[in-house]
Amino acid sequence: MKFKINEKMIVAVAAVVFFAAFAAIIYFDQPHGGVGAGYGSNEVLFDIEKGTGHISSTDIPDDLLILGMGQEASLSFPVMNTDSDNDVDTVEITIPGATVISSEYQWFEAGEHIWNLDNSTADDVVKYSAELDYAGSAYGGSEYYDVADDDALDAFDNLTGEAITFTVDFTAPEISGFMTGTSAIKVEASDMIEEATEDSATVEYPYLIAEDNDVFIICILQPSGFDLTISYGDQTLFGGSRAGDYETSPYGMKYTSGDQQIAVLDKPSEGTVVLPIVTPQVGVFGEFHLKWFEFTVTDVTSAAVDTNVIEEDYVDIIPEGWTGPLNTDLDEDGILNANDDDIDGDGYLNDVDPDPYNSNVGNSPPTGLTATVDLATIKEGETITLSASASDVEDDLTYTWSNDINALTYSGENWTVADLEPGTYIFTVSVTDGVNAPITTDVTVIVEKEDETPGPNLVVIILIVIVVLAIIGAVVFFVMKGKGEDEEEAPTEIAPEGEGTYVEEQFEEPDMFGEAPPMEGPPTLDEPIPTEMAYEPEAAVEEAPMYEEQVAIDESEAIMDEESQEVQDLEALIDDLESEEDEEDVCPECGTLLEPTDAECPGCGAQFEVALECPSCGGTVAETDEACSSCGVSFV
Repeated sequence: MKFKINEKMIVAVAAVVFFAAFAAIIYFDQPHGGVGAGYGSNEVLFDIEKGTGHISSTDIPDDLLILGMGQEASLSFPVMNTDSDNDVDTVEITIPGATVISSEYQWFEAGEHIWNLDNSTADDVVKYSAELDYAGSAYGGSEYYDVADDDALDAFDNLTGEAITFTVDFTAPEISGFMTGTSAIKVEASDMIEEATEDSATVEYPYLIAEDNDVFIICILQPSGFDLTISYGDQTLFGGSRAGDYETSPYGMKYTSGDQQIAVLDKPSEGTVVLPIVTPQVGVFGEFHLKWFEFTVTDVTSAAVDTNVIEEDYVDIIPEGWTGPLNTDLDEDGILNANDDDIDGDGYLNDVDPDPYNSNVGNSPPTGLTATVDLATIKEGETITLSASASDVEDDLTYTWSNDINALTYSGENWTVADLEPGTYIFTVSVTDGVNAPITTDVTVIVEKEDETPGPNLVVIILIVIVVLAIIGAVVFFVMKGKGEDEEEAPTEIAPEGEGTYVEEQFEEPDMFGEAPPMEGPPTLDEPIPTEMAYEPEAAVEEAPMYEEQVAIDESEAIMDEESQEVQDLEALIDDLESEEDEEDVCPECGTLLEPTDAECPGCGAQFEVALECPSCGGTVAETDEACSSCGVSFV
């Protein structure tokens, strides 16, 4: 009885131990999705290999990927799984902006392994999945996830495993520049079929797309143990790199390849200096090598490249104990120290350095500063251009302008200034080399008020009016006078019908200070009655001998007596002539215009009496009058 109890106990204990062992096996060898810790670092190995359509040369590193914009190319992507706890059954390749033409895969060894292409992907994506993926737990478990002969990638150990290579033919994106970040090529490996986990391993490949005449700079540092950074103008790009890492910036990218660090940059604009800076890793010292060159893509269709070596092999030594960066251009003149013109780095070029091996010799200041202006005097609203010039054999110069009125400032050699108020301005320019104290000079500019359009001058207008009126008056006077003289030269008198012609005889003009000279007597009866008077007033006046003699004898007395009878008579005579000139004679019968000599109307034939004119006063006298009723002059 006792034996039987012990036997049952042994069986029970054995059963418990068996089931406990089985449970332990199940627990510790669950399917991958349940116990897999995900892909560890570098447990899936990726690579990228060039195919056709790539830009390259003997100077460009083999693993630097450069494509021509819009050109056809091909790339291969090997993928190996070394994770003993996970397989790889799905691989997805994305080339943003590209257009995939075709793709294929190649298993790492002979044998039939099927991967299916997912055609539902976008134009720039290629996605493949293994056809058979067996769960390792279905075969009793193992330290390896899957040792069955399926199509997924399994690991042999932590260093080697199954691999597959995908080749993609595509057209490169129609854009140039550095393809980094979301624009970089992306390869993703995952376990999505049997276990359907969300674990994946990914890698990105930044690359370069070039177009014709693009220029780039490449710097290569070796061996490993030294970190490469780049001084790009006033910025410092990149830091230390680990194998396989890519670093990017707006100006380019850097990556590690074997024992080299490689930086690729856009060539900057003129005046921006690009230089490598080397920093040793902890505990590393000794010799390093730099290669420094630029290349121009001359033709993307033929992948032609023109290379210009800047520094073939620059060698420098970092001393033991050095911990900071080593500037490869001590005087910052854009030349690596090996080819530098400033051996001691004191800012003096060797050909002007008083002591090229003594860095304690000071830097020389700028000299010959001049300031000029294109217009020293301007009108309000005009523009001026200020210019400055100086020289310095060692350093770049910085110019700063200012003025003494409105506190305007400007940095640069030439300054164009507008909208200045009227006044006198002193513009001062200073120049510095960044080492020595600035030197200054100035230039003066005068801004005048804008010219105002002058208004009419009242005095000038009045003078002009007076002059014009005087000229008109003179012209009228001489014209009228000329007409009067023409009419008086040959007055025509018509005698009564049937009578003879009488010509008035000369007579003496009365003395202006005495009695008129006695007339010789009236004409006799048998003398003909005068029909025409041949007397000219002006001639009569001129021929008056007594008047001329009196004027000659006492000129001053004649001037004082301006109201003398003779002057009055002459003025009256002129007035009568002018009034007669203005009046027009017309026929009283029919209104026809008459000439002064008409004895009958040319219109109706009416006869007129001839009115005679006193040669002395111009008054009207009858033919029978022996003396003028106006002035008393007797007619001979």
